[in-house]
Amino acid sequence: MKRSALFIATTVASITAQALEITSVESIYDTARVSEDLLITSNTVDDVVFESQLTGQPHRTSYDISTKSFSEALVLLEQTNLYPVGYFSSYPSLPVDQAALNQLTSEGVALNDSAYQAHIESLIGNIRYSGLEATSDSDLTLQGIDDASIFIHELSTSTHYQCDRSTYNVQVSPAQQPTSCAIFAVDSDINKFQSFGSVSYINDVLLTAYQNQVTAYKSGLSYTIPTSSSLNDLRINNTTTPIITRKTSGDSEVYRLNPDGSISVLSTSGIALGTYSDIQINDSYLLVVDRYSEGTQSGFCEYTINGVEITCNTELQPLPFTTSDLDQNTPNEITGYTQFITLGYDSEVLTGFIGYQGITVMPVLIDLETSELTSLTTPLIDNLNDVLGTTYVNEVRTTISGLVSTLPASQKHPGMSAAMEAEVIEDLVAKFAVSAYAEYIASGDAANSVQNTSPANIADLLLMTASEPQFIEANYIKTPIAKYNIAREPDSLELTISLPNVEAQSGVEAVIIDSESVRSEKTSDANGRIMIEYSGNGTFDIALSYPNHVFECTTVDLNSTTSASVELLAGDFNNDGLINSTDLWRYYIRYFYPSTNFDVNNDGSVNGDDLAMIEANQGAVQCDL
Repeated sequence: MKRSALFIATTVASITAQALEITSVESIYDTARVSEDLLITSNTVDDVVFESQLTGQPHRTSYDISTKSFSEALVLLEQTNLYPVGYFSSYPSLPVDQAALNQLTSEGVALNDSAYQAHIESLIGNIRYSGLEATSDSDLTLQGIDDASIFIHELSTSTHYQCDRSTYNVQVSPAQQPTSCAIFAVDSDINKFQSFGSVSYINDVLLTAYQNQVTAYKSGLSYTIPTSSSLNDLRINNTTTPIITRKTSGDSEVYRLNPDGSISVLSTSGIALGTYSDIQINDSYLLVVDRYSEGTQSGFCEYTINGVEITCNTELQPLPFTTSDLDQNTPNEITGYTQFITLGYDSEVLTGFIGYQGITVMPVLIDLETSELTSLTTPLIDNLNDVLGTTYVNEVRTTISGLVSTLPASQKHPGMSAAMEAEVIEDLVAKFAVSAYAEYIASGDAANSVQNTSPANIADLLLMTASEPQFIEANYIKTPIAKYNIAREPDSLELTISLPNVEAQSGVEAVIIDSESVRSEKTSDANGRIMIEYSGNGTFDIALSYPNHVFECTTVDLNSTTSASVELLAGDFNNDGLINSTDLWRYYIRYFYPSTNFDVNNDGSVNGDDLAMIEANQGAVQCDL
């Protein structure tokens, strides 16, 4: 049987003379966690209410798929966590790899399949593209990456590993793959700089920066930044020649670490900086981001270094959006995102954000040569049109456009062009179309009634749309896919298991515990029968297990009745004992799983009815007696 937590929900069934009584599975907690993100906050006889509790910030790790084959990339992405909870880290700068971007968008590579691009879109969620950025175990943190190596810190063992990019397995801890990963250093060697300062891995050297001290491990060099005050906000820029900048400086100096151990103090006096301007620099471009609304221009330029002076070759080119309204001192408490601009390794692409303040931001790629924005929303919309139908998607789009039109101007991104706003709307459409809220506004006159609600309610609705789908009613959480009949012979308990419109199913595992706590474990035979020898009546706890299905714990009473139905829910396509968004997205890319049966309602075809049932069953957890 699958091992998982008991799904705390209330099961209710009518009792008839010919029906087995199914007693309630009562809640044992006032609140219970049923997934990484969802808590049950109310549990009554009639319904179960889930609320999203996006309070944490799991570490996110960047992996480049540009050198991986189609199958390797699929395995890597398929295993990542689909919950759109995370934050965009300001350091170490995550590599924006042009080759990986080309692999995602080019017409000449295998990854141009619309369904697979939609899957990529779902995985990177509100991050969209940063290398790729994939959710990793919170115990592991990526600290750097170059052409040959990945540098990883394992928190639980206080160990830094250097791993070969060509052989590193992202699904296995570094310690378990000694042929790929070697211990580079341990925290006791690196001291407190690792924990509190900027850490980066550049050119086979681990650099740590804390206050005004920079240490380069493996080179034996230590640098003291020449300043009269203690610096708590140093950033190591991932450039060929390490550049140290201050995150919120107010002064006009950056520091270059030279191979001989000396430091060059470089002046940016010719570039207008505000008190809280953020400077980032790579081999080709210098980026200035005004983190607060002080009127200082945010922009970028190609630069040269003349002696100790950093000079823009041309005027500072404004970013195609304003950053101050999206930047925050702390991550958004609801979405979990820190809206922060990061210049990656690649000299041609910058990752930025556009959106509606307090509701949603959509990361986009900016071509620094043309200032054009690129997003990966279009492939997802195309796939949703195929899966859900253009009529439905258009209805969602009409509703979202209507909702957005009611937002006050203060929530819209200043200077956002009509084309940019259209991209953000498409992003919301893609999220809303697969959200549990969609059914409440994308049918009949419901859309108009929602649009007539207050602006505050509309903002809340849009905000929830940008998060994991919410399950808010019991009949939405627990919609049965199949009825499994139980029949009892006079002197024995015989379970006959069958699917609607399908012959009796063999291979169903069953665990039955009687009123005397006697446990029986059986598997259905070729006729779909499970025989448990028992001469009397009583109350039984029953759990069934079958691939791609979830069976919630059920208690039946055989004292006075001989038959009944219990519910088994379909849609657990990865067989992890939980029906969630991972299974939903596997349905979207079902073309890559030809051996999986996605016809969950057994009507002979795979269509929107199957998708609706999978969505309805999200949150169900396999019983483990």
